[in-house]
Order: sequence, then structure tokens, then C-alpha cells
Amino acid sequence: MLTMIRHHDDTYAYEPLTRRWSTPRLDYEQAPAHEKLDLHTRVAAASVRTAVITGLAAGILHHIPILNHANQVVVHLTLPGRQQPPPRSQWENSILRYRYAVLPDTDICLIGGNRVTTLARTFTDICTINGELEGLAFLEAALHMGHSKQEFQAYIDRNDHRWGMARAQKVLDQALYGIESVYETYARYIITTMLPALQVDPQAIIPIPSRWYYDGFSRRRVDLLIERFIIIEIDGRIKYQQSQDKLIEVLSDQMYREKHLIRHGYHVLRFAPWELRTLLIPTLTQTLGMLHCDHAPDVHQIPNLQAGHPSWDNRFAVA
Repeated sequence: MLTMIRHHDDTYAYEPLTRRWSTPRLDYEQAPAHEKLDLHTRVAAASVRTAVITGLAAGILHHIPILNHANQVVVHLTLPGRQQPPPRSQWENSILRYRYAVLPDTDICLIGGNRVTTLARTFTDICTINGELEGLAFLEAALHMGHSKQEFQAYIDRNDHRWGMARAQKVLDQALYGIESVYETYARYIITTMLPALQVDPQAIIPIPSRWYYDGFSRRRVDLLIERFIIIEIDGRIKYQQSQDKLIEVLSDQMYREKHLIRHGYHVLRFAPWELRTLLIPTLTQTLGMLHCDHAPDVHQIPNLQAGHPSWDNRFAVA
């Protein structure tokens, strides 16, 4: 993790972030965007007093996963009420960026002593500042953390006269419960956007024979089911960063699962999150061109993820 250091005069060794805070220059230059945004958010939290942290940085402080597809590193701030930001010359080249927006007191909360936009306001601001994809990824992550669509719908209904609420409503209408990763949201979004004719079903449930019990089955979920026979799985590094014995077990289970999926007539495509941007659509298009499925497998079930938390998520599901 990048470290914050009170401003240092050695400009060769340290990267100045604000007048008060710096960070080791070499570490900073080599850090990925998500680490820089995390650092800038911590700097903003330690620096600003009147301004309110909003947008993706507010999402970080709410402990909701964000996608940050555009590798943004700037922290957005908004002044309470109808206050005007300071002159642009004071902050336009900074890691902090002010927004010209109305921010009522009801849209402000405290997190660890820091003034941050409420969760619902953060969602609508992300939709406005960063676009529909970022808004959808943030919202589905919030739903997975236990929040409900009703919370966000109530906010939109109360503020439907404000600019940006139509976009937020569009995103809310698309959002699904039970999506476990922002990368699942991203994959589904780009497929439905770039290949809108395809049938895309997230979290399809497929019975797999048990490895341990005779005549037993387990209900396994797949990230995306395309056209009822192509399965897309998205695996991050953490899945394979295990002890040797655990890794062998993970890979053994994965091979056993795929063997039975293929036997049923499914075709499995597996991607790392960083491959989705460049490889997902070309690979899916090529696969659809090479394979033809006259009789799609019918052993899967498609859950209803629109209405509420799915039954398998017993933390939040309502009986």
C-alpha cells in the first residue's frame, strides 16, 4: 500500500500530493491506478474540512467495491449547500477536483469523521460523473453487500427533479441482486451493449454430481450463461493465490466441474479480469461463429435476480 508522508522538501525522492502530503516517488510512479485512488482518497480525508468527498472516492470510504474502468485517480469534492468551489486555478492540476453541484445536508454523512456523500447520493453522482457502467458496478456491489433497490429508488423518487436522475433510474432498472463481483457486472454490461441480440443469464444454476457422495448433487452457479450453452467464468488472482495443497484442490474441483459441464453440452470460457477489456468480445464472437448448438442443454436453472436477494445468499434473503 502506498504511504502518506507529511510534505518533504526532497522533491526527487517524494511525490507531492498536496501542500501537506507527499508519498515516495518511485512507489507512486509504479503503482496501479486503484492504489493511487486509494491513496488520494486517504489524503483527501486527511486534508479537506468543509468539502464533501463524493464519487468513486466516496464509494471507497463506504467500503463498497468499485470498478474504476477508466483508471481514474482524481478525488471529486463537492461543497455543501450551494457554495461555489474555489477558483479553478487553485485545484485544476491537483489530485482533488471540485464539482459544481447542489449538495443538501441530507445527502451528507460521516464515515470515520470524514464528510462523505450518502450511499444513494454517491450512486447517483457516480452515474453522473463516471457513466452508467461505473454506476451499475457500484450499485450491484452495494446490493451484494446487503442494500436494497428500494433504498436507491426512494432517493431517486425524492429527487426526480434533479439533473442526472433519469440516468440513475435507467441504471437502477438494470441492476441485479446476487452479482458477486464488479467484473461480472462489467462482462455482462459489455456483452449486452456490444452484442445486444445475445441471451445473457447471470448466476445460472447447474447441478454437478458430488465428488464425495454417491448419487449426490451440488448446485453450482456460473458467472454468465450465454445463449444457454456458453459459460463464462471470471477468475481473479486471489482464487489461485493459495497454499500448494489448497491450490491443487481448487484446480481439481475446477477440472471436475468443467468435465461435467462439457458432458452436458456446455462450452466453458474462462477469463481473468484484466483480459475482459480486450479478449471477451472477440473470443465470444469467434466461439459463437465456430460452435452451433441445435439442442441447448436444459439442466440449468435461471434465478430471478430482479426482485431481491437470492436464496443462496442467506445473509440477506427473505423467506
